[in-house]
Amino acid sequence: MQQKNSRTPEIICFVLFLLFVLFSSEAFCGLNSKYAPEIKAALSRYVEYYKNRDARGIASLYLSEENVVAIGAGKDQKETNRAGIRKAYEEEFSFYREIRSLQYKVISMSSLGHICWISAEVHGNAFLAAGAGSMISGRLTAVLRRIGAKWYFVQTHFSLPADGPKIIQTERRSP
Repeated sequence: MQQKNSRTPEIICFVLFLLFVLFSSEAFCGLNSKYAPEIKAALSRYVEYYKNRDARGIASLYLSEENVVAIGAGKDQKETNRAGIRKAYEEEFSFYREIRSLQYKVISMSSLGHICWISAEVHGNAFLAAGAGSMISGRLTAVLRRIGAKWYFVQTHFSLPADGPKIIQTERRSP
């Protein structure tokens, strides 16, 4: 005969309480989160730094711990600290002469306490160092952590559409 656990009602109550706390409107927030403006401001800073080809600025948006990760669209593009992230962006920016525009569109954003996860589409136009025009188009997923009043990237992953980047050969700029 199976013996009944006398703590079962307590455990069930604790689990229900925990679920209530975790998923209440204050703790778990979607796009209309009280933090949404702050998170969008962090994304906007990322876009501005990218448009200005400012690798130092982008690296400053990442948490300064060794367990951060930035994964790019390339086969070997994975960096796990600020110094590596900065170097990777410097290398990426060397391919561009000018980044004319860059915008993002949030697909989804949620937060739990001081942790946020977001997915966005990214689109823009640039001129490559070789002179050809290029469309920047991809998807960004990110995890951010709030420390004090500032949000820092903890993890980012940029991916390209299956059909890859589009190079426009019709418009060239002289050096």
